[in-house]
Amino acid sequence: MPSKRKSQDIEIKITLAGPEAPERLLANDELVFQSGLLEGLRLTGFALWMTKEDKGEGFVSVTFPSRPMGSGPFYEYVRTVSGDAKDLRTLKGAIVAEYKARLAEAGGSDPEADSGPGGASANE
Repeated sequence: MPSKRKSQDIEIKITLAGPEAPERLLANDELVFQSGLLEGLRLTGFALWMTKEDKGEGFVSVTFPSRPMGSGPFYEYVRTVSGDAKDLRTLKGAIVAEYKARLAEAGGSDPEADSGPGGASANE
């Protein structure tokens, strides 16, 4: 069953990856809107991945729903109004925190616990 956390009328729902998921996929996530114009709607397509840095230290990375723009970069559906990446880092940090809470609830181990320094990345 997905984990739920409500914050500012938005619920973060985490669904842990199953055994047939891609190798580094940890979980999928969606935002459920609880009030306002978007009440009753959800934004899906977020994913949490275990990554590896050059030094072999892994961390959890959050990807946002997006689509390709021709052969160039991807167009992300979640973007800041101000252009300040701090707002995206805040959202990614909340998603990683909810993932860790869901993992603890399920009795799983934190994939970052043995990875040494680095921790969760909300800076992507």
